[in-house]
Amino acid sequence: MQQILTEGVVVKRPGLAALLNVVPFGIGYLYLGSIGMFAYVLLLAIAAPFAGFLAGSVFLDGAAAAVNHCGSGFSEDCTRPAWAWVLVIVGWALPFGLIASFSARDAHRRAVAENPPPGGTGRREE
Repeated sequence: MQQILTEGVVVKRPGLAALLNVVPFGIGYLYLGSIGMFAYVLLLAIAAPFAGFLAGSVFLDGAAAAVNHCGSGFSEDCTRPAWAWVLVIVGWALPFGLIASFSARDAHRRAVAENPPPGGTGRREE
């Protein structure tokens, strides 16, 4: 992790913090020293496959079965069109994408807030 030392003040790189949080495990929060947010995002990342299964395989597959006028959502007699499989894959990927985008944006915001103002020393006042 790279940090810039300016006049005895450690400056965090907002772009690096955001990039580290694109992988939805919250590693950018460790870079920023926010262990609590790292643990929170890590728990969300662990729960994401279960939310993806619920959204992709259950809800969207059931909706595709209803459009095809099948008896039930998990009927083996019901063939799914190609667009239905795309919906299932999107349902699996959506929770990871949301976690990555929101945590990257938040890590960038936190890094900017922690850095001293240009030409000054110390933290910004809120």
